[in-house]
Amino acid sequence: MKRIIGHILSPLHHIGFFFFLIVFQPIQWLCYKLGGYKAHKVSVDALNFCLMISYYLVLDSISFKNEQNPAFIDTYANILYKLGKKDEALIWEKKAIELASD
Repeated sequence: MKRIIGHILSPLHHIGFFFFLIVFQPIQWLCYKLGGYKAHKVSVDALNFCLMISYYLVLDSISFKNEQNPAFIDTYANILYKLGKKDEALIWEKKAIELASD
């Protein structure tokens, strides 16, 4: 039943998604040109929020998973070490070891 409703409401999602992209493109450009990175970041965050709203229009749910990969964290620690940030690299390396042991 949910799948049928999703097929019926999907044009609504596409219209909302397209509308938000069209509206936010000039807003992002203006924010970046006039306000710099911080203003642009705020406009991008607002766009992401509105794009998530477009999923709610089709009665869909959104969930976020924080799956950290120990290999990525280890690589990040290695880069920090090579940049000379040894103390911070040790902190991230310990996190990678903890995640790998779980």
